[in-house]
Amino acid sequence: MNLTLEESEFDEDFEFNLNKNKEIISLMNLPLIKALFLIFYIIVFVLCVFGNSLVLLCIIGNRSMRTVTNFFLANLAIADLLVGIFCVCQNAVHFALFAHGTWPFGKLLCHLYIYILHLIPNSSAGILILLSVERFIAVLRPMLVQHLMTKSVLILCTLLVWTLSILMNIPYLIAVQYMDLYNPEIGQHYGICTRHHLIWWDINILQLVSTVNLIVWYILPLTLLFSIYATIGLVLIKTTEDDAVVRTSQAYRNLSTAAPPPQQLSNSSNSTLMTRQSIDSELSCEARVGLNRRAGSYSGGNNGRRRTLPKIELVDSRRRVIRLCAVIVLAFALLSLPRYIYLTWSVWREANAPRCLNCLSALIQPTTFLLMFFASAINPILYAFLSQRFRAAIKDTFSFGKSQAKQKEQMLQLLRNHRLSTQLERDAFGEPIQQATRTMSCTSLQQSINVVK
Repeated sequence: MNLTLEESEFDEDFEFNLNKNKEIISLMNLPLIKALFLIFYIIVFVLCVFGNSLVLLCIIGNRSMRTVTNFFLANLAIADLLVGIFCVCQNAVHFALFAHGTWPFGKLLCHLYIYILHLIPNSSAGILILLSVERFIAVLRPMLVQHLMTKSVLILCTLLVWTLSILMNIPYLIAVQYMDLYNPEIGQHYGICTRHHLIWWDINILQLVSTVNLIVWYILPLTLLFSIYATIGLVLIKTTEDDAVVRTSQAYRNLSTAAPPPQQLSNSSNSTLMTRQSIDSELSCEARVGLNRRAGSYSGGNNGRRRTLPKIELVDSRRRVIRLCAVIVLAFALLSLPRYIYLTWSVWREANAPRCLNCLSALIQPTTFLLMFFASAINPILYAFLSQRFRAAIKDTFSFGKSQAKQKEQMLQLLRNHRLSTQLERDAFGEPIQQATRTMSCTSLQQSINVVK
């Protein structure tokens, strides 16, 4: 096997071997440019590390947040946290803090920095695909989600994404070059972290890998994700229209049956006594369980009519989750695109071609890095603005569980009031309370309370 490293550096980062004219100063070395970029780097670092750590803390610390969707979001937060720890500060020092291109962190961190820099965007794309496929199944085949998305399947799919991303970026790890140089003018050593072109049987491996990564981890995923969310959008639109028709027909049916028959009115005293006894029984069930069971529908009456009260809430909940996922995908697509384009161009250009260090084009490469880092920092912000459950989990995390207990008590009180009014309505229409319905209520409430605990 003929595996060699070309002597020409493929440095997109440093200027020492290109700046023959000492009077030319890189724009990245100007104080104002340095200060602006440092401010942006600090903001991105704080959002990336603190925000994603908070997301992981909320998911791990709240049982109600341990859902399939949040499992993938937790993996995405881990990937983004790695970017914050191993890439953002190092990149800031590399470009803005010291002289443009200087690397003071040594050989080991040089390898980790370049490898993770190429690894994380691929892993994030794979995790977004898994997240979107899970949402696709939940909307189109909601009864299959629990059977298909088992714990073993989730772990296996996630490990597959991470493994593929790790293996496909190994050439970048092999091509990393750390150089310890000496500046005689100041009498100091300084390091450079860069890459060499990796040649195997006259094939430029980095050119091949960068092009394949662009196609496999960006173009194809976005094509698939666009198809998934377009299909989900059509399904949700149709569901909304169907629900509007159901609500309209139900309103007419309720109006037609609003007046109770005379025989029901003659038995009102007996019904009132039965209602009081039933309410006592219902409230005792609520005291044992403590949460609202109304996650589906109930049936009753002589004509066996059926009401589906929370269906519109279920559709709204799905829509909110889909909107969050779609915005995350859109942010990834827009913020990662400049980096993918620049990286592909940088490996295909002439390695020793001169570059203008005092032109605006010198700011393109650090800007693409900042945009890619911001893609990792923006996700916690999106969760906080678009997900009510995440906002509640964050509040509960900072209040050490007090808000959860208060919310639970409020739900209990709301349940009692709601069940009381519902039972009175049943009695007014002469609908007897079924023991089976009461038993099902207790069971459903017990399952719900386990989620809140």
